[in-house]
Amino acid sequence: MGQKSINYIKRYFSVTCMMLAIFICNIKVCASSDEFDIYNDSVIGVSKYDFENAIDGYYGSSDFIGSDFKTLRLKAVLLKNGKIKLSWRRTKGIKEYLIYSAGPDDRYAKLITLSNENTTHSIKGYTGSGYQRYFIIGVSEDDTIKCISKISYVCGKNSKFTNIKKLTLTNVNDNKLQLKAGDTFKMKIKKTKQNRKLKIKKYRGIAYESSNENISTVSTDGVITAISPGTCNLFVYAQNGVRTKIKVNITSE
Repeated sequence: MGQKSINYIKRYFSVTCMMLAIFICNIKVCASSDEFDIYNDSVIGVSKYDFENAIDGYYGSSDFIGSDFKTLRLKAVLLKNGKIKLSWRRTKGIKEYLIYSAGPDDRYAKLITLSNENTTHSIKGYTGSGYQRYFIIGVSEDDTIKCISKISYVCGKNSKFTNIKKLTLTNVNDNKLQLKAGDTFKMKIKKTKQNRKLKIKKYRGIAYESSNENISTVSTDGVITAISPGTCNLFVYAQNGVRTKIKVNITSE
């Protein structure tokens, strides 16, 4: 074999190796772009296994992207015996519920997996001085996440803080309201504490959510805006999931 042939083979081998390296690099980039980012991606539609891997190193305390209140309506209540009772709304198309918990500064850990027949779960009371956090995931038959709750914050019986016991709408009769399209209305909320002598440590203020934003929306400070004729529900909920609901009927202008 002559020197020219040897040089040709070397150049061919070098170019082939370079193209192979670029190809492998592109595969890695594509693979990484499809990975679930728990901080920036919606949880909805994600495999429960991918979520479980991601939550293992998660340090955030905000609600997850894709979460809502109206679907599961998770509530955490401190009982007289010191236990914490979680309750939620049964949802169609769910195979199982995954419940996660964390202390004030701890990472989340899966507490339990429950079948779709369950809508409550009691937990031995938290005895620390801060709040315990809970959220619940609804998993469909194909093992992807169909819904995820807002985070509920609740303190135990030995805490120096207390929880919201009840929310009352003071300027809406019978929790029903009628507006014309284009109108606005600000709700006034009365908060009743579980223990009147203790303060509530605020992780999240009173929050609002509409069941249908095509009919009416509600701002972060409780202002309802009537959009178009129809009927929908507006949820008003505290950081532990204690809630009240208002039925809004929108008529034409």
